[in-house]
Amino acid sequence: STGTRMERRERARGRAELPEAADSFPPGGGGGGGGFTFTALPPSASTARGLGALSRRCPDGLLVEMTRSKKIGNHNNGRKKNMAKLWKTKRRTKDLDQVHEDMKPENASKLLHQAADCDITGNAQFYCLHCTRYFIDQRSLKEHFRTKVHKRRLKKLREEPYTQEEAERAAGMGSYIPAKKVKVETQATEEEMTVT
Repeated sequence: STGTRMERRERARGRAELPEAADSFPPGGGGGGGGFTFTALPPSASTARGLGALSRRCPDGLLVEMTRSKKIGNHNNGRKKNMAKLWKTKRRTKDLDQVHEDMKPENASKLLHQAADCDITGNAQFYCLHCTRYFIDQRSLKEHFRTKVHKRRLKKLREEPYTQEEAERAAGMGSYIPAKKVKVETQATEEEMTVT
């Protein structure tokens, strides 16, 4: 029997006598438990289960184990963190279809070999073609190539860009053709170009 709210609260605080058998109280049941389950265990069980900071010893010698309730979720894990930041024009980068245009050899050579411009970071000499970002020097560009941000961008770019023909096929004007995969690799740095 769980008893009244006051009895549950006293049991959870360890002031009342706890039964000898393991006993669970419902989560959030008084005492400010709020999502914790309190379980009474004999003293020998503490070493067997390796209980540490989440346990409390009662005057009877019994141990009260506090564990997280299974009902509590992890709030915003699946949701985008900050949608406003994604749509701000201040940090707006090129869309994936625009990057695919830039990756064509004639456009890529122009972007990678730009004239020096003092108003752009690194005088426009160290540019990541896939992420559309300028870097201060060759070292920071190489470090960027090893980051998760760059690798995620490469993964997104592996899918063929969306076209008007694909939109028409999706609307029922033609047969469905799945999107092709495009081979995307990190651009060669200036040092690698001079060696090969």
